[in-house]
Amino acid sequence: MIVNKRFMKSISLLSLIVIYIFTNMYYLFPNFTNYIEYINVAFILIMAFLSILIFGFKKDKSNELKKTTITTELILLFGFFIFYYGSGLIFGFLKTGYALNLKSVFDNIIPPIFMIIGVEVFRYVIINANNDDKLLKKIVLFIICLFEVVIAVSTYKANNYEDLFKIITLIIIPVITRNIAMNYTTGYIGIKPNLIFRFATELYIYLVPIVPDLGEYFDAMINIGLPVVFYVLSYRIIDDHINGIEYDFKKNILRKTDIPMIIFIVVLTCVISGNFRYHLIGIGSGSMSPKIEKGDAVLLNKKKIKGKIEKGEIVAYRKSGKIIVHRVVEVINEKGTYYYKTKGDANNSNDSGLLTNKDIVGVVMFKIKYIGYPSIFLSETFQKPVNK
Repeated sequence: MIVNKRFMKSISLLSLIVIYIFTNMYYLFPNFTNYIEYINVAFILIMAFLSILIFGFKKDKSNELKKTTITTELILLFGFFIFYYGSGLIFGFLKTGYALNLKSVFDNIIPPIFMIIGVEVFRYVIINANNDDKLLKKIVLFIICLFEVVIAVSTYKANNYEDLFKIITLIIIPVITRNIAMNYTTGYIGIKPNLIFRFATELYIYLVPIVPDLGEYFDAMINIGLPVVFYVLSYRIIDDHINGIEYDFKKNILRKTDIPMIIFIVVLTCVISGNFRYHLIGIGSGSMSPKIEKGDAVLLNKKKIKGKIEKGEIVAYRKSGKIIVHRVVEVINEKGTYYYKTKGDANNSNDSGLLTNKDIVGVVMFKIKYIGYPSIFLSETFQKPVNK
């Protein structure tokens, strides 16, 4: 009976968040844009206070499990920032755009600090009040994800598929992976690891003048991958603790079985990002059929565009914000400068205009059948509604 009452009280609090989400979307954000950040913070702090008022706040006691998790977490975060800023020495840096005078830092950092505290305190209290209820944990995960996604996405406009894809990869998926990790550690360890992780990964941007220029795809993979690594390491620590096994940091930080997956993710990230010599892209039309079909992916060699491109080679070039993959049908040499006419194998006429090496993204090396379909599916599913 007590469990049922706790469940119903928890659902009532979560229902208030759902109501607020829709109120935010359809009334608050359109009418109070200049103040919406503070309204959101005030709301989640009120929800955290109400949860404590109803269920109390169970003290986050220190124990060996927590110490091991936090130590591992700090090593992970230290290693991440060394890798992240070390990569800037290779790819260069960008200014963050945030002023670093005391007033600006204070104005920028205070709202997200209180937002993080409010969300994590609310999560901690509700989960600890219903720690044996797996269904409620899933509901908490879903509603907090929805709350954070709506807040983050409300300031973005998706005018085309590329914008939508960025929202999905840079906001929605990172929010989901982060909250899965936070939910898991909250139930077994407490609130401190979550606060440390979120403060370190979400607030540093307001305190530094520069960040590595890795591109949006790299940033997306980092924002998705770092919570996943934190989750995996936490799972291993907790699993050993439950089974009465003393945690071996050196043994568990990197297992042999992790290496193939790490290599695969790193290589995939590199070729999708376009920052390196090779670039993997999906094909969204049948203009090169039957050589390259819609839904295939092609691997581009970016270095090859520095020299003369031969007639018959298939190239990718950018036009009106889109990458087009067509065949070179004529090469024109004018005073040492090469110009190229291109055409899709399935098209009846040549493409308009001439290309130079500067216009070409890369030369197609080979195709991989079918693996481009997920991105094509997203494009065709979302592009029409977005462009209305």
